[in-house]
Amino acid sequence: MPNELFKDFKKVLCGHYHNRIKVKNTNIEYIGSSRQKDFGEDEKKGYTLVFEDGTYSFIENQENTRYVTIEKDFEELNDQLLDTIADYRDDDYKVRLVVNCTATQKKTIDKQKWFEAGVVKLEVNSDDEVSEKVT
Repeated sequence: MPNELFKDFKKVLCGHYHNRIKVKNTNIEYIGSSRQKDFGEDEKKGYTLVFEDGTYSFIENQENTRYVTIEKDFEELNDQLLDTIADYRDDDYKVRLVVNCTATQKKTIDKQKWFEAGVVKLEVNSDDEVSEKVT
């Protein structure tokens, strides 16, 4: 819908899908969804309260399942990363690990090790897959 339709309103709040944003140079603000549903969404989820005088405030949802994506090159798969994943797991995050590597390195990744550390989704991007896509 064209932004001009909303110019006579003091503020336009829209909700439900994904992330909170303010549309630049307009009076339109998207209040986002109340809960994070998957990887790729921001963590700023909650509820917008609108008061009789037109003011509003945001209350962050503290009980939401959180999702985080960690992207690393093969050389960065180390004990420090295991600790980072454990910290997220201990804070009840769902962790997706994306690893960029060569085809040879891909064969050596111990997937079970990363799942035991707390990763719930593991994606491996190797150079052989990239060349196939280009072809």
